Amino acid sequence: IIRRFYGIEGDYDEYKEKEVNRIGNNAFMGLWWYFLVANFIACIFAFKYPVQTLWVYIGINLFVSVFVVCTYLMIASQKSKLNDVEVEKMD
Repeated sequence: IIRRFYGIEGDYDEYKEKEVNRIGNNAFMGLWWYFLVANFIACIFAFKYPVQTLWVYIGINLFVSVFVVCTYLMIASQKSKLNDVEVEKMD
């Protein structure tokens, strides 16, 4: 699943595993801080605008979770060259 999600072709060696762990940890830490701040802001606005806050909160969180994090994962995977296939002279 990890190879498919990050677009890794070829062997899944120690370097690729280390890079996948680094990228995943960075994405998790960013999302954790984002959700911490978003929940705090949603709690403040929920008292005055409960229904609107819920729908805005759900929409923004879906956007950030899907588009922003997935874009980060794709860019970070390409920068660390996870999807490059190594070919030897014999092949």
